[in-house]
Amino acid sequence: MLRWADNNLLDLKWEEIGEHYGRYRLHVPEAERAMARSLERYGQLSPVVVCRRQDRYELIDGFKTIERRTRSGADPAPVGPAHGGR
Repeated sequence: MLRWADNNLLDLKWEEIGEHYGRYRLHVPEAERAMARSLERYGQLSPVVVCRRQDRYELIDGFKTIERRTRSGADPAPVGPAHGGR
């Protein structure tokens, strides 16, 4: 994992991360296959990114990673919070 990500990681379980924003992502089968190959070869290099929406965390980056890891039965991916203004 990259050093910049180490400081602010959240300890969340899969069921604590919503996919409300998943409807906005584009499904590109070749990109999904490439992500699967990368995870197998290099492992998880950067955290998935979440933001707070109402009373839960919502995934905003890392949909392919989450999908692949849940299908394989892997432990939850590292999760980093999104930072920024309103």
